Amino acid sequence: MLTRKTNRINKPIKIETAFLCFGIGTILLYFATRFAIPFLISTFEMRNIIAWFLSAGVLLFIPLFVASIIAYRAEGGEFSLKPFLQRMRLNKMSSTDWKWAAGGVLFNFVAIGLVQFLYNFIGEQTGLFGQMNPSPPFLQYAPLQSGEYWILLAWLPMFFFNIFGEELFWHGYLLQGQELASGNNAWIINASFWLMFHIPFGLTMLLMLFPLIFSITYIIQKRQNTWHGIIIHGTINGSGFLAISLGVIH
Repeated sequence: MLTRKTNRINKPIKIETAFLCFGIGTILLYFATRFAIPFLISTFEMRNIIAWFLSAGVLLFIPLFVASIIAYRAEGGEFSLKPFLQRMRLNKMSSTDWKWAAGGVLFNFVAIGLVQFLYNFIGEQTGLFGQMNPSPPFLQYAPLQSGEYWILLAWLPMFFFNIFGEELFWHGYLLQGQELASGNNAWIINASFWLMFHIPFGLTMLLMLFPLIFSITYIIQKRQNTWHGIIIHGTINGSGFLAISLGVIH
């Protein structure tokens, strides 16, 4: 599976170390969703989506972005952009890479839609549960109205740190070390821990995210390029937010 030479990494990252990193992230996400968001809403009468931007951004996504830089420097990495990009496997995209990225996006649109369809169909047939909501409770909000489109501008920095923070640390940094420790099985371990990280989103979101999480991690390891995660993750995440914000889906 490892089709390209790995760029500049010093030592393997064992399962327990990776679990600890993802575990800390899970705790921070739980704290943000269960405590920080309710506090901001009740104290400042803040819209839940803005409370999400602030709490998750400050407590989790910006720290993940910074952690990737700190981890790189701790390995002795040069304080320079080019070697940092090489270490994070932000390699130039070939035509084959773009095909993999496009295929990953298409696969996930279909797979996520299929998961929702099957969930809703089974729920209707059995009566055991209702319709799948595409957003967890703390992210549910009405489409933007006139005068609220400034929220899209507020979302942009959150979106950047969400995608780049997760992809650089979980995959640019951790996955490479896991490959040295676990070989071709590293993507399965990394994806399992990444799924665990999303537990605060709830069971239905875990079901919806399952194909996205495992396909992204597989493709990154297969192609040895973190850009695949950034492109696929960003496209799915961004299109979902914009679709809800603009009233395309409810």
